[in-house]
Amino acid sequence: MPSSLFMGKIVESVSIVMGVSKNEIFMGLAFQHWLYILLTSLHILFVALLIFFIKNNWNKK
Repeated sequence: MPSSLFMGKIVESVSIVMGVSKNEIFMGLAFQHWLYILLTSLHILFVALLIFFIKNNWNKK
């Protein structure tokens, strides 16, 4: 998948900048895992806000 390839490039860039060898796969996986958690939590927060606004507007009618 293109997205995972892109993620791999980001991880590689971060690893190079931080002075970590590309062979440290665990570092890359940890970074991907952290990014995934961040995106998921943002998505959940967005959905929760959306539901909250819809419920508020529904109650006002």
